[in-house]
Amino acid sequence: MKKLKLLLLLSLFIIFQVFFPFAAHSQSDGGSKIDAVIVLDSSGSMEKSDPKSISFEAAKMFIDMCSVEGDRVGIIAYSDRIIKQTPLKEIKSADDKSELKDIISSIPKKSATDIGLGLKAAVQMLDGSNDPSKKPLIILLSDGKAELSGSSRTKAQSDADKNEAMQIASYKGYPIYTIGLNADGTVDQDELKQISSSTNAKTFITDTPDTLPQILSEIFADNLKLKIVTPGYVNGTGEYQDVKITIPDSSVVEANISLLSQSPVEVKLFDSSGQEQTIPSDNIYYSISSSYSLIKIINPQKGDWTLKVKGLSGDKIKINLIFNYDLKVNMELSPPGEYHKGDMVNVTSYLSSNGQRLQDIEAYKDMKAYLMIKDIDSGTEEKIDLSLLSDSFTGSFTLKENHKYEVKAVVDSESFLRESESIILEAGNRPPVISNPLKNIRLRAGQKKTIDLSRIITDPDGDPLVYEVSIDNPDKADASINGSMLAVTAKASGDAVLTITAEDGSGGKSDLAVTLAIVPIIVYIVMGILLAAIILFAALVLPAILKARKPFVGQVMVEVRDLDTNKISSPQYRRLDTYRGKVTLYQLLQLLPEYKEGEKIVLTPGRNDNVIIKNMSPGTIEKTGRIIDASRGYELKFNERITINLSTVHKSITVEYFN
Repeated sequence: MKKLKLLLLLSLFIIFQVFFPFAAHSQSDGGSKIDAVIVLDSSGSMEKSDPKSISFEAAKMFIDMCSVEGDRVGIIAYSDRIIKQTPLKEIKSADDKSELKDIISSIPKKSATDIGLGLKAAVQMLDGSNDPSKKPLIILLSDGKAELSGSSRTKAQSDADKNEAMQIASYKGYPIYTIGLNADGTVDQDELKQISSSTNAKTFITDTPDTLPQILSEIFADNLKLKIVTPGYVNGTGEYQDVKITIPDSSVVEANISLLSQSPVEVKLFDSSGQEQTIPSDNIYYSISSSYSLIKIINPQKGDWTLKVKGLSGDKIKINLIFNYDLKVNMELSPPGEYHKGDMVNVTSYLSSNGQRLQDIEAYKDMKAYLMIKDIDSGTEEKIDLSLLSDSFTGSFTLKENHKYEVKAVVDSESFLRESESIILEAGNRPPVISNPLKNIRLRAGQKKTIDLSRIITDPDGDPLVYEVSIDNPDKADASINGSMLAVTAKASGDAVLTITAEDGSGGKSDLAVTLAIVPIIVYIVMGILLAAIILFAALVLPAILKARKPFVGQVMVEVRDLDTNKISSPQYRRLDTYRGKVTLYQLLQLLPEYKEGEKIVLTPGRNDNVIIKNMSPGTIEKTGRIIDASRGYELKFNERITINLSTVHKSITVEYFN
C-alpha cells in the first residue's frame, strides 16, 4: 500500500510538472496560471488506508510544484464536516508554500466521510474568488465511499450537495479530477467516475503501479492535447546506456523527460551538437526521488539529443517524452460574407508561433490536418481531410443545408494535437423570388388557362417549392394547383384577384397577386369581327406595310452559357411585342459588343403567332442536340427551345419562345 501511494504521488508530481512549468524558467511560455482547490479526505478510514498520510504529502508536493509566483491554491479537508478550509492563496514566495503545507500538516483525522460536503465547499471557493485569467481545477483525493454513520448529516443531504457541486462545476467549467486508492477494493469507483465525467475530467482508480503510465497518457491527451512519445524501456546494467531524444522542431518550448524506475537512476544529457549539459542549470530543471527522475528542458535546440541513463542491474526503467509547444492553429475561410445552402467554403489553415506564422516547411511534412464540421441543428459531424501546401493546409466543404455550422481545423502530429478556435457559420435561407412576374390575366367567360408557376417563382437555394392559391371572388373564377401548374377557369364577367403563395419548406415564403379580368363573350365576338375587318383591309390595301410592321407576340427567354467555364447566366426575358417586323439577336442581347455576330441572326413574326428565325451568321443552331438549317428561316413555335452556337466567342445562347 505504501509503495502504491508513493507511486501515486510520483504520478501527480510528473503530471503537474508538465501542466504548470516553474516560474524560475520564465523565458518559457509556461501556459496558464491555475486556481487549484485540493480536497482531502480526512475521515477516520484514512488512518487505516493511509496511515503515513501519503495523500497529505502528495498535496504538499503539488503545492511545491506550483509556480513560485502567480498560482493560487486553496485547501479543503472534510469528514462529515469541513475540518479545515483555507481560501485560495496566491503563491508569491517559498514562505507562502510553507504556510500552505503547514496547514495540511495540521489537519486531524475524524470519523465519517461526506464527499458531497467537500465538493460543494470547493466549488463555492472557486466561485467566491474567480479570476478569469487563471485555469480552475479541483483535485479530490479519497480512499473510499461516503460513510455517514454516527453523523448528523444524512446520505440524502450529501448526495444533494454532491449533485449541486457537479452541476455548477459542469456549467462553469471547473474540471474535478478524482483519484481513488483502491488497494483494498473499497473505493466507490462509480461515484468517482460520475463526479469526473460530469465535468469533462478524468477518474483515476489505482490498485497497481502498472496502471500509472496509462493514467499519465490519459491526462496528457485529455488536458494538454499532447501525445506521449515513448523512446522505450531501458533495462538497468549498472552502466550508462544511450537513449536518443529527438527534438522535432524549433517551436518546442519545453521537453519533459520522465523516467520511472524502482530505484534511483543517474542521468547525463548531451545536446544535438554533442555538448554535455549541466543538470540542473538555468534551462534544465531536474527533480529526483527513489523511483523517478524528471528532466525539463526549456527551449531545447532542434535535433537529436542523447540521454545517458544508468540504473541498477535488472531495474526496468520506462522513459516518456512529452513536448510542450508554443503553437497556435489558425484558420481562414473564404469567401467572406453571407453564406447559403449549396455554397462552397474554402479553408486555409496554418500554424503560428509567438504570433508569427510558422514557416518551417520541414516541420509541416510530419503533420496531418483535417476539418471538423458540426451541423449544430442536426447534431451530425463530418471530418474532411486537408491537403498540405508548403507551409499551410487547404481544402473546402459545401454547406449542405440551411443550418448553423461549427467549423474548426485540427492539426495532428506525432507529439501533439492542436485545434483552431471554432468559427460559427450560418447558411441563411433565402425566400423564393418572383423571377418572371405575371401581368394581369384577361379571360373570356368560360375560358380556361394553365400557367407553369415554376417559370414564375423560383428558389435561389434550389429548395423544392410548394404552391398554394386563393381567390378573393370565387363567383368569378375557379383556381387550383397541381404540382407547379396553376389552372384558372373564368366563370362570369368581372374582376378577381388571385394570391399565389410559394413556400420552400425552410421558412421562406413569397406571395404573388394577379388580377383576373373576365370579359363577356359578346365582347370577344365584337372584337373578333373588328379584327377580321382590319386584317382584311390590311391584306388588301397595305400588305407590304403590314409585313414590315407586323408585330410579334409572346416573349423569349434567353440564357448565355460560357463554354469554357460551363457557367450559365441568369435567364433573361425579352418581350417581343415591343418590336415590329423584325428583331436581331444582337438587339435582344442589348447590343453587347461581344454578341455582334447576332446582327446576322434575325427573328421575324411568323404564322400562327410563331417566330421565324433566320441564320445568316457563321454560327450554328441546334435543336435537341441536332443542327438545323435556318439559313432560309426556321419556324420557332411556342414552348420550343433552340441553342445558338456563336463562332466569334466561345459561348452558346439558348432561346425559348413562349406566350
